[in-house]
Amino acid sequence: MPKTLFIDSTPDIDSLWRRVVQPGDIKIDVLLGGALQDGQIASIIAGYDTIIDDATYFTDATLQKCK
Repeated sequence: MPKTLFIDSTPDIDSLWRRVVQPGDIKIDVLLGGALQDGQIASIIAGYDTIIDDATYFTDATLQKCK
């Protein structure tokens, strides 16, 4: 089954997210903490098929590492 990660949720977004998620929705892992630094991205998203990104900037070099 595909794995999905919301990489840069904030407490406000997470509160809203938790209210709209319904039983039977696909599982989405949520990483709280806001935008990530470029050097953190590749290791955090490894193993995920889909990334939901709110505020993290992906450089060309980082995007090229993504499958």
